[in-house]
Amino acid sequence: TMAIQDLIILSYHQFNDEEQNYAFSRTYKQFQNDLNTKDFDWITIDDGHRSIIKACKMMEDKNFRAKIFISTALIGQPDYLTWDEVWLLSRKHDIENHSHEHIKLTEVEQDVIHENLKRASAEIFHHTGRMPRYFVPPWNQSNVYIDVISKELGMQIIKNRTDIKNDSR
Repeated sequence: TMAIQDLIILSYHQFNDEEQNYAFSRTYKQFQNDLNTKDFDWITIDDGHRSIIKACKMMEDKNFRAKIFISTALIGQPDYLTWDEVWLLSRKHDIENHSHEHIKLTEVEQDVIHENLKRASAEIFHHTGRMPRYFVPPWNQSNVYIDVISKELGMQIIKNRTDIKNDSR
């Protein structure tokens, strides 16, 4: 079996009709091109921005499944998914843990890390019926405590993804 560090992962955050200055944004046209031309094992999308609904439909049309890493405190906020939308997406994609609050976990105490990961997993399970199996720390920043706590909570941590804008593949 392939180790996660050997996977080619295309990582996204949000999508737009027109190009944006935001470094983690792709147009839907660019995304369609990525789906058609790039080699990948996984597609990950972080945060839970509402713009991913259309991108997920584009993937479903090609029978692709994404791993959607949500920060559960953002769900229901302006421009973010609702829990009903998360549930619908969870029927065709994997909803994964991106912490409850989108904070720099490397800058907080271990109990805050534990509570953020545990709460996000509990909310995802409550709203989708499935426990997350993977965790991506906000801003991809991790330390030994985050690694240990995510493992204790039954999740494999995903690190060192290359955001699509910086990826030459």
